Formats: sequence, C-alpha cells, structure tokens
Amino acid sequence: MPRIHPGLIRRTHATSPLVARLLPICRDLRSSYRELTWLRDHAQHICRNAPLQNANRLLQSYVLRRSRGEPLQYILGTEYFGPLEIQCRPGVLIPRQETAASVTHLVNLLSSAGKTLPPRLRVLDLCTGTGCIPLLFQHEYYFRHKGQNDSFPRLDVVGVDNSSVALRLAEKNKRLQLAALRWSSSSTSTKHQSLKAMTFMYADVLRGEETLQLGTFDILISNPPYISSTDYWRNTSPSVRKFEPHEALVPPANANGSLNDAHDGDLFYHHLHDIALRVNAQIVLLEVADLEQAHRVSRALNGPWDGVEIWRDEPAARDENENTVCSSHLGSASIPILGLGNGRSVFAYRGRGAAWLGK
Repeated sequence: MPRIHPGLIRRTHATSPLVARLLPICRDLRSSYRELTWLRDHAQHICRNAPLQNANRLLQSYVLRRSRGEPLQYILGTEYFGPLEIQCRPGVLIPRQETAASVTHLVNLLSSAGKTLPPRLRVLDLCTGTGCIPLLFQHEYYFRHKGQNDSFPRLDVVGVDNSSVALRLAEKNKRLQLAALRWSSSSTSTKHQSLKAMTFMYADVLRGEETLQLGTFDILISNPPYISSTDYWRNTSPSVRKFEPHEALVPPANANGSLNDAHDGDLFYHHLHDIALRVNAQIVLLEVADLEQAHRVSRALNGPWDGVEIWRDEPAARDENENTVCSSHLGSASIPILGLGNGRSVFAYRGRGAAWLGK
C-alpha cells in the first residue's frame, strides 16, 4: 500500500480537518471527499428524523468511527446487493457485489426462454447472513418473469443461519423489501406473496443431521465461511479482522478434522455437499475465496453430478483468453472456468436441474 506524504495530510488538515481524518483510511483525496459527503448526507438524514440530534456532532462521530477503520456500511447502515439496498449491522457479514453477480447469473440461466421449470421452485440458502441472497434471488426471478401473467413457477425460499443476530437482520430486510413492494406500481401480487412466504430459520450447518429437517429443495446456494485460518491473518484487511464477524469468514477451529491450516477454509463444503444430497438438490451454487479453492471444491463434489463449472466474479462475461479448463473428477471431462475476474463460485447440476438449465 503506497504511503501518504505527510505534507498532503498537513495541507488537507488546514482546509478540511474531517477529510484529513479520512485520508489514511481512504488513501486518496477523491475517495476521502466522497466518503465525507456520504457521511454528511447520512447525518443530515438522521437528524431530519430525530430533531434533537445535532448534525455536526453526529458527522464528527461518524468520521471518528470511519477513521478507526470501521466499515462504511456499518456506519451508513446499508450496502447495495445488486439493485437491492440491504440493511447492515455489526455482527453480520457485509454483502459483496461479487456474490450478487453469481446469484443474478443463475437466475438468468433458469429464466431464459424455453426452460421447463417445476410448478414450484424451492431454494435453500445456507449461511444466509443479512438474507441478501434469497432476497436478490426472489427479486431477480420475478423481474425476469414480469408480464407473464403469473403463469411461471412460484418460489419457496428458505434462508438458514446459526446467528440470531443475523436472522433478526434478515427478517428486517425482508420487511423492508415488503414495504418497498407496497409502494411499487410494478410489483405483482405473486412477488408480494412469495416474499411474505420467505422463511428465515436457525440451524447449524455443521450439525446438519440434527437441525436441518427441511424436506426437499431444488436449488442449494451458500456463501459459507471459506477463509483459511492462515489466509485470514495474511490476506484480509485490518478493517475486516477488527469489525466483521470472524465466524462468518473462518470455519471453527475445533471442527477442522484432518484438514491442514492451509485448507481449513474448505471445511463447510463437505457438509454442504452432504446436505445438498440429503435435500435432493438438483442445482448447487457455492461461493469460494479464489480459483485455487474453486479447483479443490469442484474436484471434491463426488456424487451424481452431471456437470460442474467454476464461475469467476463476472460469470456472464465472455473472453476467449479467460475461459480455461482444469482437470476434473468427471473421468476424462474438464471443468469449464467461465467469466472474468477471480474464481468466485462452484456450480453443479444433475438430473432435472440439467433440463431446467437447458443442458
């Protein structure tokens, strides 16, 4: 990370002390001014709804929090996930846009012309956090089928987490999306009813046999804790380590079994695969940290999968130089690596799922 010249900090402090406090975190003037604008707008918004608050004092407290490395999303209280504005709070992992791209791409594959889907499509999201994945899946699905006179398959969506803090936030995000639908002239009654029926529940994925009595699902999605204990200290930013929940990033140390430290971030995938088979999922989408982990996870998907793919950050993008293949457990077949950017997700399908995707 490049150093900031002390002279720039002194000059900035003389003209705008608040920007000077943000500069060590934001690293450049343009980003510092932009974040100060967002923080000021947020302080003024809060004070409009709470007249006893002082906007200047509130702004100073926001700048102090940000200068100590607290993520902007926790201070502002929201982050965009695709087109949705998702509520955030300390103790719950902040949504990332790369995850949103994978979810949107899956919905696009299912919703393209000529696909025959079941009358009711059941989706299970494990380690749901803010509820952003089920909410985006639902939003994108009904947006793609808008104007079809409610003749398309309905959604049943269940989000699971082992954090009561996360589940309360997920329920809040669901209520806010329902409130937004009530004021939206483009919303359909089907979409409204589907969101009302969306369920968030407590369960421990690592003890799935006892807690996941969920029946069957067509699609399993998960953004699990996937960072190894080694990579957590080597590669994550101080802001992430200090403020975001460790248990949402790194699998628990006492459950690593025979995995070594370099690969202990893979722990959840064995359980997710077992759960996918137990709930009879026909499609699985699992987020990973990078291409190296994607290779390991894709090779570990032993079972009745007809196809396995690795998706990059932008799975819908196409570039001949970026699409490569790696060796696979599928005999002499290869696993396609699709899109542009870093390795982001492992995608697998079988049986009826292949037909839903037009494979």
